[in-house]
Amino acid sequence: MSVSMGVAVNIVRQYLIAFIAAPIGGMIADKMGSSINYLKIALTLGTILTGIYLVIPTTMGIVVVVGLMLVLAAVMMTIRGTYYATTDEIQIPIVMSGAAAGILSIVGNTPDLFIFTLYGYFMDAYPGIQGYRYIFIAMMVFAVLGVGCCFLLAHMKKKIKSN
Repeated sequence: MSVSMGVAVNIVRQYLIAFIAAPIGGMIADKMGSSINYLKIALTLGTILTGIYLVIPTTMGIVVVVGLMLVLAAVMMTIRGTYYATTDEIQIPIVMSGAAAGILSIVGNTPDLFIFTLYGYFMDAYPGIQGYRYIFIAMMVFAVLGVGCCFLLAHMKKKIKSN
């Protein structure tokens, strides 16, 4: 893909899809009645979609690869419309909601501190397709950790309801 096409796809992914997907994620979670359950599904789907990159032939056309990337971006962006809603489900008091949002922001954005360095390392140490494979594996690991956190939150929610 040319640099200009890459920039155009990134603009669509970063701005258009994010603008549309986040509120859609919130609406889906509302329809489901649980942002925690929605997050489990979205992160699992994101793991599967990312895993496709590990098995897709390198000769696959650019349209398929970019299409998959845009679908994956849409799924991941729907998460942005739901992750703060988990505080309500586990009954964080409203007076603590600001602190809870701050802690969520720290935890949720911590990968931004090291992820680009890690991905750069993968690309330098494992040139070509192998570096990308390691990046996709790391993405899958983070998504699976997110699913694990959702199960922990669901357990906390169940415990709160039983009290």
